[in-house]
Amino acid sequence: MSTDPHQRRIVALVTVGLVVGIGVVDFLLGFEISMLVFYCLPVVLATTLSWRFGMVISFASVVSWVVGDIAAGADYTARVVPWWNAVIALGTYLVIVWLFHVVHTLHQQVEARVRDRTEALSTEMRERARLEREVLEITE
Repeated sequence: MSTDPHQRRIVALVTVGLVVGIGVVDFLLGFEISMLVFYCLPVVLATTLSWRFGMVISFASVVSWVVGDIAAGADYTARVVPWWNAVIALGTYLVIVWLFHVVHTLHQQVEARVRDRTEALSTEMRERARLEREVLEITE
């Protein structure tokens, strides 16, 4: 992800907007249709900025989902059911944050290693070209 603060701010606002937008759609569709999978998009997008922001958006997504379902009239047979569902959803999002963060970090490390190796190879090629010129000058 870019280090440009303006671009990061835009991505953060889009991420929050997605959580709110998905929450509104979730509420409008009612509690019988689950929109949980759609919250994965803002969770992953937030994690591109930082794993901490990914965790915050995970929590906000679960809160949005639970509040939307309760506001839409969800009636549970036991008080523990919405809490259990929320914990399971949050756990799932946190695993997504962790996995995406690991993949993102590994990708950055591979890119850095490729840059380093490319620079080393370029240096080696310049040195060989210099040595070839020296050999040609000596043999002439």
